[in-house]
Amino acid sequence: MPMRIEISDTVSQKLRDLNESTILQARQEMVQQIATDVLANTAQRNPVETGRSRSGWATAAEQVSGRSTEVADSSGVGSSSGEGTATFTSDRTTSLVNATNNVPYITYLEYGTSRMAPFSMLRESLAGVLGRIGSMFRLSR
Repeated sequence: MPMRIEISDTVSQKLRDLNESTILQARQEMVQQIATDVLANTAQRNPVETGRSRSGWATAAEQVSGRSTEVADSSGVGSSSGEGTATFTSDRTTSLVNATNNVPYITYLEYGTSRMAPFSMLRESLAGVLGRIGSMFRLSR
């Protein structure tokens, strides 16, 4: 007894569209979450004297996530007053976050000077997330 299964092209296309939209949505959420985590961790690692640089990273994290990150600091400066900016863009093939801390001395905090050791806040936060990203894409054998 022969059996024949046929899937029309409309069903195939609908399945492809569903697959693409699901992957697109998951990728966007993953990139937003990782960027928010990196920015919040960077803010936590910032040295606090006036709170300006920490507040800048916290503001950028809020702009990416769309919600308050409540990065506590000893200066009492709220993240809403920060000098940070962030944008999130996404299309069919790419999701991108650009974040900037606009305080004029942020480079000196990150990389240090001849008289001051670097704090490496952003680089350490990025390094910390590399293992997490790698584990998301490991295949079991």
